[in-house]
Amino acid sequence: MGTFNTLIIDFKCEHCGQLFTHRIQFKFAETWQYEYKVNDKLARGNHRYDIGAPGLDRVRAYGILENELCPHCNELNSEYCDVIIEKDVIKTIAPMADVKRYDDDDYNYYIDE
Repeated sequence: MGTFNTLIIDFKCEHCGQLFTHRIQFKFAETWQYEYKVNDKLARGNHRYDIGAPGLDRVRAYGILENELCPHCNELNSEYCDVIIEKDVIKTIAPMADVKRYDDDDYNYYIDE
């Protein structure tokens, strides 16, 4: 997978509804093992590791949960999600809307229009 960034977020289990902290890997902006939370501004600068143009209005980045197993009910959650980014600020996550949209740009992200 190469380098990626990680979003740390409270995630609601799809089965039992309990919240637990989750780590979601994604590739957008400068990808250098940075850890982020919602409302953090993404790092930019090293063109060698920078994915996507800076300042885009709204982007969906391909998110992969590091561990989809709920620690409360031991059920598996969806492994993939969209990481929603607006003008290089992480806003939220959402269920993956359309995996086929990721066919461009090596499956990393797409501009949400």
